[in-house]
Amino acid sequence: ARCQRLAQRPATDEDMATADWYAFLAEAQDEVIGMIATHHPAAVANTPTQLTTSDGGLTYVFPSASTAPPLVIVELTNGQGGTPVTFGGYGTDYGEFVWEGNTLRAARNSARTFANGLWGRWVTVGGSLDGSTAPILPLQYRTLLVPLAVSKYATRGGYRDPAPYEAEFQRLWSGDPRRMGDFGLLGTL
Repeated sequence: ARCQRLAQRPATDEDMATADWYAFLAEAQDEVIGMIATHHPAAVANTPTQLTTSDGGLTYVFPSASTAPPLVIVELTNGQGGTPVTFGGYGTDYGEFVWEGNTLRAARNSARTFANGLWGRWVTVGGSLDGSTAPILPLQYRTLLVPLAVSKYATRGGYRDPAPYEAEFQRLWSGDPRRMGDFGLLGTL
């Protein structure tokens, strides 16, 4: 509904179904998550979560990354709040793990087990959105989704001018240059 209002579209719209707006919002969320993760990944990372192994410690799987691998690994420790583990190459003498998409493989194929488990924080893409699936972005960043989604809508087919929606997104993201001290959401990172 917020997208329709910003785009000045009627409630019953042959041009855009509700599912189409949700698809644009999901696409916008993935883009915003990537932007935030570039500057401060911990702001959009999950809570500490234990990784699991099904092969005695040769590989560990990111549980919430079944459809897509993490964008960024923020923290990986042996035990909740434990010592950070290191990354290296498959056959190198340094590093404990090699990152393989949504799996971590023990370096040198030498199994690694931990008394308190392997715990991590990472950034993933948001996935689909609908009437019962909320965005995974923290609340303060969700304001970015509507103008970006409407900009994507305006760009589709080249029939509308996306500039006003892009300007609103830019104002929210990096502030209004006419207001001294307004650094937008980017400034909070």
